[in-house]
Amino acid sequence: MGWFSNAVVGLALSVGLMIPDTISYVQPPPPTIEEKILKELPPVFLEIAKAESQMKPTAYNPETHSGCSGSYGIFQIACLHFEGEPTFDVDTNIQLAKKVYETQGFSAWGVCKKIVKCYE
Repeated sequence: MGWFSNAVVGLALSVGLMIPDTISYVQPPPPTIEEKILKELPPVFLEIAKAESQMKPTAYNPETHSGCSGSYGIFQIACLHFEGEPTFDVDTNIQLAKKVYETQGFSAWGVCKKIVKCYE
């Protein structure tokens, strides 16, 4: 360092300022559930998730569907729509909702018949 840099560092240290060795960057916050939904699905799916689970990733309904039991996650995906163990992972639930919608449309969600205006 030159004399000027040494003088600045010395002055900073004498008044109690800390000089970091490296610059740290603030990480952006992770995306919200709402942001994740809107990235993959039409906006009406926000209302479906609110009506189905109150946007709770751990929501569970023990109802029986064609020989299996349970609906899971923010979109209450019925057990008959996945293989293996159910998951409460938000990203997985969104992808399953996308697949269900592509094959069955809004008819897969009972809230579309009574609570949410899905068909407009």
